[in-house]
Amino acid sequence: MLLADDYDGLQQIAEDQVEGGAHVLDLCVALTERQDEDEQMRQVAKRVSLTQLAPIQIDSTEPDVISMALDQIPAARSSTRSTSRPAATRQTPSSRWPSSTAPR
Repeated sequence: MLLADDYDGLQQIAEDQVEGGAHVLDLCVALTERQDEDEQMRQVAKRVSLTQLAPIQIDSTEPDVISMALDQIPAARSSTRSTSRPAATRQTPSSRWPSSTAPR
């Protein structure tokens, strides 16, 4: 399907996987027959993220492909904009439990 640019077919596979009970969708589009992994991942990540609610795992050895794919996923865009919380809301391990129940 990737060789034929059949993105509708790939979208259907993602839907079938979720309906079959998949908890996470692993997206990998690297092919030795093609040199456009970045464009294929952009297309697949965008389409799957807009049609499926399951979490998406981007599977690539290329950092640029991973970054570009994350830009296509709405939830990833909002969660990666700010990676740190203000100090007032940051929790330390000891602040999560009352002192009498904290793990030791």
